[in-house]
Amino acid sequence: MNPPNREVRKCGVASPPPFSHFLQHHKKEEHPRSNPLKEYLKGRKEYMTTRLTQLSSQLTSPRNNQSKMAESDIHLYTTQTPNGIKISITLEELGLPYKVTKIDISKNTQKEPWFLEINPNGRIPALTDTFTDGKLIRVFESGSIQQYLVERYDKDYKISYPRGTREFYEMNNWVLSFPPTFEFRRRLLMME
Repeated sequence: MNPPNREVRKCGVASPPPFSHFLQHHKKEEHPRSNPLKEYLKGRKEYMTTRLTQLSSQLTSPRNNQSKMAESDIHLYTTQTPNGIKISITLEELGLPYKVTKIDISKNTQKEPWFLEINPNGRIPALTDTFTDGKLIRVFESGSIQQYLVERYDKDYKISYPRGTREFYEMNNWVLSFPPTFEFRRRLLMME
């Protein structure tokens, strides 16, 4: 089985092709004991493990805030949780430089006064950026952060779709499937 040309991401590991590729090219008679789903998941796991290891190595403590990508105005406050990691993945997919501050939730860092100024809910992830008016904007809750990043920086629709298209609403179904708080839903409805 020859895999299609796969894009090599910044981490140096090729992103696995879609599962449909494995189904189309899997011949049971040639590989009677192989399982196309296992092959696909193995490639996905290798890619995500490498990528997450790289992202976690970029995390810095709040007291040692030296980041390799200092030219960016985006500053992400997160830790290795599903909601925290998906913002890092969004930033990487958009190719945006950003700084990261690791929030140690086991020590309740997210409840410290400096962090509550960024996110009054006291939860990760949170993000700060310089808005178009030159002032600092703070964005929190993972769905809200993803919407902000896509609307502000994804002008070529690398990871999103144009507003008003069928695909845009399908995408929103998944982004907003599990909004974390009632307050988030209420604010979203007020914006419309």
